[in-house]
Amino acid sequence: MADEGYRQEQLKELYAPHVKAVNKLVDELRVDERRWVPYVAPLHAGLLTRLLLVIDSPGTPPQGTGRPHEVMLGVEGDDAASARLGALVKRGGIDVADTMVWGAFPWYAEEAVAPAEARAGVEPLRRVVELLEQVEVVVLLGKVAERTWRMLATAHPDQVPYAHVLTTSEADDAAWTGTNAERHRRREEQAEVFAEAGRLLRGD
Repeated sequence: MADEGYRQEQLKELYAPHVKAVNKLVDELRVDERRWVPYVAPLHAGLLTRLLLVIDSPGTPPQGTGRPHEVMLGVEGDDAASARLGALVKRGGIDVADTMVWGAFPWYAEEAVAPAEARAGVEPLRRVVELLEQVEVVVLLGKVAERTWRMLATAHPDQVPYAHVLTTSEADDAAWTGTNAERHRRREEQAEVFAEAGRLLRGD
């Protein structure tokens, strides 16, 4: 998305048939500048999603864009977490066109998402998974994602998709603590989760 030409191409497709329903939901969730949700980038599968990647949140609001309403969520975003997520998808042998990224707390968050805020993400997540009829695998990246998914399963057990659910660390490893060896181990554990997701999608 750092390439302006590519970004403009993606923006032109925000309401393409495969992502229209999801991005119309994003429009509904955009309450004001303090409760802002990024669009799902059309490079992703949208309604055809087979692998749903649930991150904790989109992170902090983008700075210096001038047009925050044009910011998109995906593995080709211009930030470290997106780059990490894209690398994990690639390493797992997963086609980006089979995936979609969603925030358990879908709004931008200035600070770490609190448990009460995680609950606020349950209804948007319910509405998203209701749209994704082809989901086979869900990867929960982070504690907020895990908590929100559990709350969804508790509150709406009949609406949780039948899918393999895998858990791993958050996509942005900048917040990880520990020695270099410990950080490397966590990265490898994370990569193995994505490798498993790839195997499940391929039916290996």
